[in-house]
Amino acid sequence: MNKTELMENYTEEQLAEMVVKKGIALERLAETHAKAVGDAYRKIKF
Repeated sequence: MNKTELMENYTEEQLAEMVVKKGIALERLAETHAKAVGDAYRKIKF
């Protein structure tokens, strides 16, 4: 779906909610990734 289709099918509130949910999901993914990298680094270092 392109931007125009999204604007036609959803209200601004719905779009904002989707963006927020995606942001939270990305934040969780980044935290998980950072933890995994940190754990791997510690295993190599010691």
